[in-house]
Amino acid sequence: MYKPTDPLVFPPGFPPTNRREKFFIGVRWLGSDLSFFKKLKQQQAERTQEQMDVWGSGRRREVAEQLARGFRKEVRWPSPVFLPTDSFSVMCNGPSFGIIDDLGSVAVIKQFEKAYDIRVSNAFWGSLEHTTFGEVVDALIGLIPPGPEYEKGPARP
Repeated sequence: MYKPTDPLVFPPGFPPTNRREKFFIGVRWLGSDLSFFKKLKQQQAERTQEQMDVWGSGRRREVAEQLARGFRKEVRWPSPVFLPTDSFSVMCNGPSFGIIDDLGSVAVIKQFEKAYDIRVSNAFWGSLEHTTFGEVVDALIGLIPPGPEYEKGPARP
């Protein structure tokens, strides 16, 4: 049994790495079982807004909330509550299996860049492929220039 506050992570062996498993992904007995997506979606849906308090206050929470709202809308997670220990890869892939649809994650990143008037390089994202949401938020905070024009953060939609 899981708790809603457990980290959102893929099970061992996912995503598949060998050709056979990749080809038969989702095919019962031949490829990776994808039923865990339902569990991830339910787990995340059971989270409450109060659990975002783990981010503290200030810039860290502001960035986490801005990205979380984007992932809820663009990647179609059931709630805007993500915790620092959640796998960023799981967040980007979403609560259901999609073979090549990463457009939602790209939209979230573009919204972040626009809100803070910065450009985040592909190399930056590549270096964070296997990290937690907390590590991503902390790294992004380091990219936001200091100054009074950034003190209020992005406008809420």
